[in-house]
Amino acid sequence: MKPNMLFADRLIRTLVALTFIAIFAANVLPFPIASLILVVSIVFLFTSFTGFCPIYWLFGNHGLKHARVK
Repeated sequence: MKPNMLFADRLIRTLVALTFIAIFAANVLPFPIASLILVVSIVFLFTSFTGFCPIYWLFGNHGLKHARVK
């Protein structure tokens, strides 16, 4: 798995994941929606720490390759 995410992508995903975890911990939403948000935040954290997003790979969006060209 070669990294395919820019630093900005990783930072935004981490911030969104931490926000989702805070919403889950605050128990603001009903359980099914809160559990879905928790799963999404775990996926966001995993992809931001590894730097690899399978959706980017599927659609051919290789952010690092485009960033190096500049």
